[in-house]
Amino acid sequence: MLQRRCRIGDFQGPRRAPRALRFVPLLLAAAVLAAPPACAQSDGTVADGLRLLAPTLDGNPQPPRGFRRPGAPPVVDTTPVGQVPNFGYQRSIGVGTTGFNSSNVRSKPRPKGQALGRPQDPQGTIDLVAPTLPVAPAPAPAPITLAPLPPPNAISDARLTQNQNRTRRGAASLDAAAPPSPNGGASGNAGAAANPNAGATPPVGGGAPPATDLAQDLPRPLVRRPVVDDKPFDPIGIEAGAFRLRPAIELSAGYDTNPARTPAGGGASDFAIVAPELQVNSNWSRHELTANLRGSYTAYGAQPSQDRPAFDGRIDGRVDVTRNTRLDLESRLLVATDNPGSPNIQVGLARLPVFADVGGTVGLGQRFNRFDVALKGLIDRTAYQQSVFTDGTVASNDDRDASGAFTHEIGLEVDHAFRTWLELTLRLVGDRDDYVGTALRNDRYLASTALAYKLTRQVWLKSELRREWQISNVPGNDYQAYVALIGVRLQR
Repeated sequence: MLQRRCRIGDFQGPRRAPRALRFVPLLLAAAVLAAPPACAQSDGTVADGLRLLAPTLDGNPQPPRGFRRPGAPPVVDTTPVGQVPNFGYQRSIGVGTTGFNSSNVRSKPRPKGQALGRPQDPQGTIDLVAPTLPVAPAPAPAPITLAPLPPPNAISDARLTQNQNRTRRGAASLDAAAPPSPNGGASGNAGAAANPNAGATPPVGGGAPPATDLAQDLPRPLVRRPVVDDKPFDPIGIEAGAFRLRPAIELSAGYDTNPARTPAGGGASDFAIVAPELQVNSNWSRHELTANLRGSYTAYGAQPSQDRPAFDGRIDGRVDVTRNTRLDLESRLLVATDNPGSPNIQVGLARLPVFADVGGTVGLGQRFNRFDVALKGLIDRTAYQQSVFTDGTVASNDDRDASGAFTHEIGLEVDHAFRTWLELTLRLVGDRDDYVGTALRNDRYLASTALAYKLTRQVWLKSELRREWQISNVPGNDYQAYVALIGVRLQR
């Protein structure tokens, strides 16, 4: 085995050196680097091995390098404190005297003998400092001019008719602004109010127009016209679960020239009517249930024997079997008395006998596109109370529980609304009663004029004037009567 021995001082390897001598090589290397350069050559230059390690200052004339002449002074910022600096093209502050020209500007050769104001390269062909370029002053900003507002007609023509004058709440409409009037009338004032800059005169000699309020130039959103209620005075009703209830009551007072409807007439009397009613409608997605219940009681002051109650109630139902097939159901109840002047009324009655008519209807309906066909069957039964006479005796009316007369009725009614709150109603009704088993035939007619004044949805004022008369094929059965009444209707 070949071993390499070295001698450092008195130490001889390959024995392990003491711990204190392990740092000797590092100390020698540091001494070599820190020592001054040795003059190994006669021309005074630094040895090539230590040239890069030689500590030198920027601008030292002894080792000149680069493109500058030896002895060129360094660039120093001489701008006084507080003076606005020049932001044009200039040399960097603190630039070194060595290196290469990075200004990317080719210098022009200078004639011989010219004084050098700036350092150049030793050959005098390259100017290492870029010339200062003249900086043109920044142009003044052009005045900002706004386009003139379009004429009002250009905006109005592009909008719907119902939205021309609809703008945001509290702001005047641009469409409503009319051009100034030559006479300075109302139209000119309206236009100035909508756009205060519309009539401004431009400055003499041109220039920027006067300042314009930008808020007037912003587009204004249109407001949808609210839906008009076709029946603003009809009752709204009360929500009760899946049903809507519309209760009402009418209180009326009037005068009747012939309450008993006798051929001789006479016996006129005042009267009062109390008539409550209730309407019910379901809110189901399928099927339907409606009810219309109305009752009344009429009391005569001078003819108490003519006092009579009345009730008319109907309940209708619809069952949707399929989309186009339905089942119609109806139940009804009618409570009333015979018409005054009827031949069925006995003489000397203490009060008019009351009868009740109970019936029902069942039907099947089918819809074919816009064509609807229904088949219905009904049943009714009428029951009369006993007749009570003035002497306290009574008489049975069981013989009248079978139908004893055929009634045919035809009517015509015309409603005209002068205003949404003022309505006129004209009505003409004709009835013909044919009594079975006899030759008696009575024709009854009614003509009336009614006026309704609607204060609110809850309060209406009503009045009516009507004429009733009867023409019979049997002499002595004709009559006529005039009725006038006024009342109030309360509804919800």
